[in-house]
Amino acid sequence: MASWNNVTKTEQGLALEQKLLTQEKPLRLVSARSGAGKVNPTQLVKQTAVSDPKQTLELRPVYLSEENTATIPVMLSNAGLAEGYTLYQVGIYAEDPDGGEVLYIIAQTDIISGESV
Repeated sequence: MASWNNVTKTEQGLALEQKLLTQEKPLRLVSARSGAGKVNPTQLVKQTAVSDPKQTLELRPVYLSEENTATIPVMLSNAGLAEGYTLYQVGIYAEDPDGGEVLYIIAQTDIISGESV
């Protein structure tokens, strides 16, 4: 099993947070996508989309804990896939109030292995 120890907010995600704070608007997570590509973990913060996108994933409701942490469940299914792939990245996208989606958070498996889908 791969380790998902490379997780970060992207530059776009951080900029969106600042915009939403200024405009006093809530953060709205809108989609999740899987990717079969990978990058050097130091470059994840600069990504604007998952590498080699493969699927739109089901984004489930966020769980908020008493410790001020959030869990963002994402459902992955291989139903309907024409062929399998090796999953290396999962991206969570948020709505920009000025239009469009931005890659808010990205997670990448360790460099050695991915998850077979």
